This record gives sequence, C-alpha cells and structure tokens, in this order.
Amino acid sequence: MKKKNKSNPGKKSRYWKAQKISFINSFKRVATKRFVRAAAYDLLTFFLIFLFLNLGFSLANRISIDAYPELLNVYAAGQADDGGEAVQEALTELAPKIKRVLILVFVTFAVAFLLAMLCLTLFYRRAWSIALGETLKKFFSWKYFLLNILWFAAWLIIFLLTANIFVTGVAALIFLLEMLFFLYMDPLLRALYNEKKGLKRILSDFFRISPRIHWFVFYVISALILGMLLLLILGLLTRVLVLFIILTIMFFVFFIGWSRVYVVELARHIKIN
Repeated sequence: MKKKNKSNPGKKSRYWKAQKISFINSFKRVATKRFVRAAAYDLLTFFLIFLFLNLGFSLANRISIDAYPELLNVYAAGQADDGGEAVQEALTELAPKIKRVLILVFVTFAVAFLLAMLCLTLFYRRAWSIALGETLKKFFSWKYFLLNILWFAAWLIIFLLTANIFVTGVAALIFLLEMLFFLYMDPLLRALYNEKKGLKRILSDFFRISPRIHWFVFYVISALILGMLLLLILGLLTRVLVLFIILTIMFFVFFIGWSRVYVVELARHIKIN
C-alpha cells in the first residue's frame, strides 16, 4: 500500500502567499488616507494615556509624601539601641495613616487605569475600525471597555507574577518572551473583535487562532527588525532634542499602524484558510 502524503502543497502555497501579501500590504498601505486617519486616533489615544498615567503617578506621589516624615522617624527609631519597642509603638501609631495612604494610592492607580481603558475604548477602537473598514454605530462600547479591562488586567497579573516568582536574570528573559507574545496577541485580539459578536465568541475565536504561532513568526521577526532600525535612526539624533522627540512620536505611531495593518491582513488569511 502506498503511504499517503501528509503534506499539502496547496495549503503551503496559500500560507506563503498570505505571508507575502501581508508583508507587502503592511508597507503599501502606509501611504493611504485610511492609515493616516487611524494614526491620528492612535496619537490621541496614547497621548491621553500618557497624560492620565503621569497624573496618576504624580498624585500618588503627593499622597505618599504625607507619610514620609513618620516613616523616617520609624527608621531613626530602628537605628537606636532601644529601637525594638520604639519601632513597634511608632508603627502602631502610624498604621491607620499608612493604611489610608495605601488605599488612596490604590484608588488613584485604579482610576488612572480605568481612564486609560476608556481612551482605548473611545479612540483606539476607532483607529482599528478605520483600519478594518468598519463603521462604528456607537461612540462607546461597554463590551470593548470590559474586554480592555480583562485583557490588560490579565497581562498585569502575568507581569507581576513573573517579577515576584523568578530571579532578576530569568525574569528579564521571561519578560522578553511575554512581550513577543503580546506583540502579536494584542493586535490579533483587536483584529478579531466584532461588535456584533458576544464577548464569549470573540474570546473563543481569539483562543482558536492565537495558538497558530507559525502564522505570526515572520510578522514578529519583521517587527523586531523594523523596531531596531527605527531605534537605530533615533540613536543618531539624540543630540537634536526637538527632532528626536518629534521622530520618536512619528516612529511610534508608524510602528503601531504598520503592526495593525500586518496583523489584520494575516487574520483575514487565517479565517479564509
């Protein structure tokens, strides 16, 4: 009996054709009005996120300043010979204030996080709808807002667990691998998002397609090469501060838009196949 040839030439040719088309279109569509319109919303989104997060850190720092003098007193008491009892007394007196400060800091970061998720829902979602050629019927989507919260909360937990479980050297390597996964998983999730589908169906499609890592290998490699080239160019302009800042913003927005086009193309080919 003849053994069946498990390889499928037609499927392989479709795979390589999809890779070629996605790569070419990712650059070809940069010079289109659709790309520029989406990039404008990207710029607005990340400017607001940067603003809200910085305000959150500044406010948290101002809140924490009130407890600094007391903490210094505790430290000074610990340096004294009879510091054991003195430290215990100082900590007992300071405990309510520290608790109040920690709660306020947590609330501050939580509000900043939710505002960042709101920016993604209002503006970043619009950038993706432009790239996908879709028309938004509603300015705000609770479904997209909840998806962003769940998505970034999950990644935040993963990063925190990595930082606390592994030693510094190993953690750095794992962080790098996690960022590589995020590099294709985040745009893929947004490419698969459909307002007509339920959240459960969207996540089901995502978990069905995301394990097909071989489809995204060349995208990740291309993204790394492009990112390094852009950073190399910026490294040559560090002495010209104004130009450096302008090009950093332009390159960042370009990279986000380019990644979006690439992954949208790949997602369409994966659905077809």
